[in-house]
Amino acid sequence: MNLHRDASNRLTASLDANRDSYRSFVAKVVRQFDLKSASKRIDGPDEVFEDFAQGDLIVALEWDSTMGCQVVAKSPAAEPLVEAIAAFVSA
Repeated sequence: MNLHRDASNRLTASLDANRDSYRSFVAKVVRQFDLKSASKRIDGPDEVFEDFAQGDLIVALEWDSTMGCQVVAKSPAAEPLVEAIAAFVSA
């Protein structure tokens, strides 16, 4: 996964992947990091996203037609979790 900052300066990890891989990507990450759903999943034609929590840390697991699968830190405190997820997915 590639780490970068999005337009809102949130740490984001991106993986070039098609829409069909989103559900397995989410299942793998949720299972490994014991994440709990923290929002309703939005499933549109060109994007899918849902927030997940690990304690007080919130990350978004997303897919869109431009960036593929992404993990987005919803706060600076969640950045180490994004980095850990990126390392896990890249291994």
